[in-house]
Amino acid sequence: MIGIGVIIAIVIAIIFYFLKKYTSETSTITSFSEAEPQLGHISESLEIDTPTLKPNEWGLILSLPYSCFNGHTYNDYNKGPHDGGLSQAWGVFDRYSLIQQLYWLITSGHTNNYYLLRDQVSYANKVELQDIIQEVENSSDSEENKKEQLWRIEMMDKNVNDICNVKYIAWDFVRFSKLCLDGCRAGYITIQEAQDWSLMSASMIKRIYTGWEDFWGNFLQTRWLWAANDSNWSESQQEFADKIQEILFDTSYPITQETWDLNLPAMDLESFTRAVAGVGFTTEDGTPVSLSQLEASISQRLISSRLDS
Repeated sequence: MIGIGVIIAIVIAIIFYFLKKYTSETSTITSFSEAEPQLGHISESLEIDTPTLKPNEWGLILSLPYSCFNGHTYNDYNKGPHDGGLSQAWGVFDRYSLIQQLYWLITSGHTNNYYLLRDQVSYANKVELQDIIQEVENSSDSEENKKEQLWRIEMMDKNVNDICNVKYIAWDFVRFSKLCLDGCRAGYITIQEAQDWSLMSASMIKRIYTGWEDFWGNFLQTRWLWAANDSNWSESQQEFADKIQEILFDTSYPITQETWDLNLPAMDLESFTRAVAGVGFTTEDGTPVSLSQLEASISQRLISSRLDS
């Protein structure tokens, strides 16, 4: 009898063990199931909002394609591992050389020459076109520069990529924005200067272009004209095109019609004009260029009622 009692006790213990194990597993499964709605709620609360664009940084986002390629945001003012091409591509090594390049971009850049060449080629007859070509061939410019200019003449004569109807000035203004940010990251100008100076072109840009896609589209076409079939630059043209498309459709970037139409601070030329004056520009006879003369030169492409485009 004792043997039978032991056996019965063992059987009961085994049944109790499995019942307890099953109850524990069922309880665990139920707890995870009940947690799912809570996890979903937590996930929803952590959803990232659409990024915002501050009005005072609107001018810096103009060069967003360059910022993406260089691995930083359009409003990252911290010094990085490289200078974004300031020294190698632009010959910029300090505040003065930076301001000289910025002054050139805002007053002339490549845009003036492209508009002039377009008008010359577009209105030229066959004889006049040959004269334009001959003038380039007989110039003292380098053979490489001659080749590039002759290529541009051919593209404009045939209106390849509708290049004669492109609004070229985006090319200069994007690079102006880029140099403002790069110069700030390098420590040559302050954050305030980078923001204020890059905003100077905002009013003119909004007058010429209809939105981000129009602006960067014209920048891209003018970049193609500038590259002039030089393999060192033309090979990256598609990369720029792809990056711009990514920026336009990726909601992680604050690129919308609303941010394009953003109300911006009033234009202020004083800070940049005084900075340019500090460089010490002079006239041909050695006379220092006055503040009023500098401001007139700077404002010519920024506040004119109509820009040839």
